Amino acid sequence: MRPLFRALAVAAAGALAATLVAAPASAVPTQTLNPPTLPRGADVRIPHVEKNVVVDGALRIAVKAVNVRLIGKSGTAYIVGTSGRDGSGGRVIRLEANGTSTDLGPTSVYETVLSGDGQTVVSSRTSPGGNTTVKARSATTGAVVGKQVFDDYLNVLDAEGTKVIVGGYNNKVGTQLWDTASDTVTKVSRRFGYQADLSLDLLASYSKDPYDGGCTVLSSVTQPGKRLWESCNSGIAAFSTDGSHFATDHILTDGLGPTAVKVRTITGKTIGSYEVHGWFEELVFESPSTLLLDTHGPRKTAVVRCTAASCERAGDLTKNEPFPS
Repeated sequence: MRPLFRALAVAAAGALAATLVAAPASAVPTQTLNPPTLPRGADVRIPHVEKNVVVDGALRIAVKAVNVRLIGKSGTAYIVGTSGRDGSGGRVIRLEANGTSTDLGPTSVYETVLSGDGQTVVSSRTSPGGNTTVKARSATTGAVVGKQVFDDYLNVLDAEGTKVIVGGYNNKVGTQLWDTASDTVTKVSRRFGYQADLSLDLLASYSKDPYDGGCTVLSSVTQPGKRLWESCNSGIAAFSTDGSHFATDHILTDGLGPTAVKVRTITGKTIGSYEVHGWFEELVFESPSTLLLDTHGPRKTAVVRCTAASCERAGDLTKNEPFPS
């Protein structure tokens, strides 16, 4: 579970206009979210996908694919990943508002990011032997602008301009920064980076394998030794649009998704706590302190918008999808 729309949410950071009924400032209750029981608020205000349709305000663009993921926005165009139901046959597509599209090439849909400036698509692919090839392509034409091979299984965490930050799973790789312009790689930290935002200068990393007692460390990318927050129980799932808040789940969350999520200030103070008798899928900040939670309740699913202790539905109710086999 990683955030997908950081670049898209920035434009909406100051646009949240709905008034929610707030709990007393001194209380930080845990809200049990059951979508059918929540009041209906405004629709999601940032670009997103509903089934196979890209939605941005009144704009609707249908995509001919079974599985569609919105990776980000590049100028007035939308960068989407498409694949079969099982994730095979992945492609990355540049989709214009009028429906015309440019195929930017093959990709692993869930291992692809768009740079914060919207100019570069970066994807990774790991070989059976454990080497990972990271490829940077133009978000306009799909032309390859850089390629780097790393000696381990790793993930691309973020990209900004010519900089790409990647995280590995051992101290040999740790967290590294690749400059596609100079084709140089610099080690950022021996810790295992798993969440980053270069434009906000934020890095979430593990001190070691969390299944072996590792803890989360929140630091800046440029000063990884300066620790902003630490936890041996929680992992960071999303940063807010301006870096003032972040969302956390249990450090060992795996599978369908977490059952409990907290929103914290950058210093770690909890301002919102949410749980569900089901699971949360995607988490993304709509504004600096407002979180959107794709909430799968006992019977129904909906996107829920929460600001501190106040929550409402930001989407229509749908039937729960069957559990993956």
